[in-house]
Amino acid sequence: MSTDTANTPTKSGHETEPAQSVHSTALAQVAHHEKQLMAQLEAARAEADAMIAAARVEARSIAETAADALASELAESRAQADAEREQVRSAVVEEAESKAQAECGRAMNRLEQAAERIAALVLPGGGGTGQ
Repeated sequence: MSTDTANTPTKSGHETEPAQSVHSTALAQVAHHEKQLMAQLEAARAEADAMIAAARVEARSIAETAADALASELAESRAQADAEREQVRSAVVEEAESKAQAECGRAMNRLEQAAERIAALVLPGGGGTGQ
């Protein structure tokens, strides 16, 4: 076997052209893939923004519902407290009126007794010193 270099083909400018073509095709594929990834990233961001906006709307709705429920509970509690306060007030007023009537009755009795004593002292023959 001889090491004759005459029979081995030499590389010319035409043979490097396919390598550059393969290289540029690979770059184009990478660029295309990068564009697809960027588009997917933008789509994911848009989807995330939409999800956040929907979550905010839902959170506002939940907060409004909770506020309405709280306002309703507060109104109910206030109404119940008003009713209980009115019952207590009525009971206190009734008890005070009862005590006042009892005191008034006792005062009337004492007044009658005092009037009788005065009459007995003033009227002749009533046991008083009379004139």
